[in-house]
Amino acid sequence: MMLERIDTIARTMAEVSDDYHEGLQQEILGELLERVDMASILSSNRTMDIDRTDSEIEDAISRAREAQSLQRQLFAHVEGYDPKEASALRGFTDNDVLAFLEGMLPRMGIRVRNRTHNGRTLEIELPERLRGRYSEFPPRGAYARITVSREVASNRSDVVSMDFASPFFQDLIEKAQSPDFGGEYACLPASESGTLGIYKIRWQDDQGMPRWDALIPIFSSDGGGLLSNPEFFNELLTDSGNAPISEEAETYRKKRLDALDRKAHDELGMRCSSLRHPNDVVLLAAADIRVRE
Repeated sequence: MMLERIDTIARTMAEVSDDYHEGLQQEILGELLERVDMASILSSNRTMDIDRTDSEIEDAISRAREAQSLQRQLFAHVEGYDPKEASALRGFTDNDVLAFLEGMLPRMGIRVRNRTHNGRTLEIELPERLRGRYSEFPPRGAYARITVSREVASNRSDVVSMDFASPFFQDLIEKAQSPDFGGEYACLPASESGTLGIYKIRWQDDQGMPRWDALIPIFSSDGGGLLSNPEFFNELLTDSGNAPISEEAETYRKKRLDALDRKAHDELGMRCSSLRHPNDVVLLAAADIRVRE
């Protein structure tokens, strides 16, 4: 019932799309399926009648359509957007969640005692102040096992799956968003070393209304080169990982960021015309880049 309903919606959306092309229906079908938690609906179906199941399916598909529509609206105004190229940004992977956990656990005073299941499961030691605080962990227990893999959690009753519904995970997010957190400077592995900045550049029309946007990665290499859209940027979108932060980088990071900022403003100026005027340049993110070992 669910698959037939999603297939019908995908076919309808493809037929009314302004940019219809062969295969668009399959693309939309894939996007909808990514956003429907089929396992959850099938699990609850064991205790629901058919009318309630049908309602659950309609609600899930409605949320999926809204999410897909919002994504297309958001990126429709970004110059050069291709939905296929942005596939790496359509959700958090297990590796993303694992990287977040390993970065945040020490901030909460939590020690990782052991790693199993190819590193996907962490056995953690809770400090005294956190014991008994989370219902998903053993009451007053000093230790807990958490995983980023739903497969592992479904087969092990003593392992807690980490997702956005977990109170413990929500606390980690709240801590990361708190004003006193301070954040950390990222260092990512790639084929070259240097400093990378991601800029949002905006232009306006003759009436002063913002009309055009572009997301531009700009790279300052250790060799002194400065270029936009470095070849290795696609690697960073599809390849997660961390590199050790270089203390020496702190001495020249400000100088590098100033150079990136000047290059971003150059890009803004070069793309102006008699009808397209500069509006704004915003640095969205920055990171040190180190050669992959």
